[in-house]
Amino acid sequence: MAKVRVNSSGPNKVKVIKVVREISGLGLKEAKDFVDGLDSGPANLDLLPGVTVSQAAAALEAEGASASSGWTGDSGNSSFQSAVHSGNEPTIIDVENPRMVSEENNNSEPSNNLTSELSATEVITGTTFQPIVESKKVSQLDREDTMKVLVEVGKIAQEEEDIAAEQRMLAQKKSGLLNQAEELRHVMSDGAKKKIWIGTGIAAAVGILIVFPIGTIVLAIIAYFVLKAIIGKKDLEEHAAENNANAERFLETNLNPVLAQIDDCNAHEKDFYSSGKKEWALDIVGQDMYYSACIEDLYNLLQNRRADNLKEALNKYDDTQHRARMEEMQAAIKNASELSAEEAAKQTALAQAIEKNSHQAATAAKATAYHTRQIDKNTRRFR
Repeated sequence: MAKVRVNSSGPNKVKVIKVVREISGLGLKEAKDFVDGLDSGPANLDLLPGVTVSQAAAALEAEGASASSGWTGDSGNSSFQSAVHSGNEPTIIDVENPRMVSEENNNSEPSNNLTSELSATEVITGTTFQPIVESKKVSQLDREDTMKVLVEVGKIAQEEEDIAAEQRMLAQKKSGLLNQAEELRHVMSDGAKKKIWIGTGIAAAVGILIVFPIGTIVLAIIAYFVLKAIIGKKDLEEHAAENNANAERFLETNLNPVLAQIDDCNAHEKDFYSSGKKEWALDIVGQDMYYSACIEDLYNLLQNRRADNLKEALNKYDDTQHRARMEEMQAAIKNASELSAEEAAKQTALAQAIEKNSHQAATAAKATAYHTRQIDKNTRRFR
């Protein structure tokens, strides 16, 4: 499923919510919660089938939001994305010796391909999550090992986001199937539909003979709904058992597999939260940075050598976000100032127009008074 990364909502949240609903299929509440959540940091948005990342980003940016491709998109993945989605076994990091433990065992040259070195989110011993390094020792790691840790943290965040996305999708699917089954319980027979339309036609024919054409339409509409209420109710009662059987067969065929998927997804969620992996990830990056997009940004800061360790990467990320927020605030202030200036210009123009009209009114009043005096003077002259 394609994703678009939404960095900020911009000033037009209402319009952005509308776009989010159109490209993701989310309901109004879910879309509003997603957009409001952007105040806490960037987030990835699952797109509807057929909607590309470029189309989604363009639609969001047209309404003032900031968007880019997420962890999956139209083409290509970064080395971080590749590592996150790879399926190899993770390698425990030896803090005392910066080299990977697996390198000591096979005496091979370190691989430059991060995808081949890192992989699954965790090492499982029974049901216990074994992190690749203790969270309290991450500050001792060099840049390369810190990048490896961030990959593992990214896998955990991505797993949780995928679980939530799957739960939303399955809930929507279940709701749609239940609605379809309810419609099957209220299906009228062809015979009842035929009777309703024949009765409506008769009412229309009678109307043509005794009332005007407009009255004919009204009479036909009334007849249709009256007949539908009477004949339809009786028909549904007669075919209730058949309709219910059809609905149950539909649910058994279509809903039961979805319910099984929901149970599997809930079991996956339970295992995820009971494993302790999220607690480890939160110890590494903190609650505020525990988003796949944020973790990818931290990884890129290290990969591009803009930071040498996690603490420096976190500080630089905070600086970047602070600058972005300040720029957004400055843009909002500028827009408000421009609007205020525009409103002030309108008020000035209105005041000038009022003053001009007042002057014209005063001039007209003087002319009227002069004209009245002249009429009075002429009247006295010719008496």
